[in-house]
Amino acid sequence: MDVDLAEIDNRIVKDCPKCDSRVKFQIGDKTAKCKICKRQYQIVRDESKDEKDPEAYSFVYNASAVDLFGKIALGIMIAASVVMIIFALYAKHRMVDGLEDNTGGYTLHN
Repeated sequence: MDVDLAEIDNRIVKDCPKCDSRVKFQIGDKTAKCKICKRQYQIVRDESKDEKDPEAYSFVYNASAVDLFGKIALGIMIAASVVMIIFALYAKHRMVDGLEDNTGGYTLHN
């Protein structure tokens, strides 16, 4: 295994904001991807700090279109479920009321 010392010297390691696993990237990289949770982050560097200091870097998560679509779909499914439950309760109430009033005023006596 041939490892370049300059590559090791330029490597930064930070914790993933989502799963706290270690994310490695090189100085100058624009993005970094967590190998555990598969999230990709944009790397933002604080120019006032040393470029080799991990605290000089922060991760910004850019939600992909798939993530946005999933959240919208989940919201629609929850709303539809609530509407169906309300409709079922209303229909049950109407059916029970109809059965109680369907005696025609007559009762059976032994």
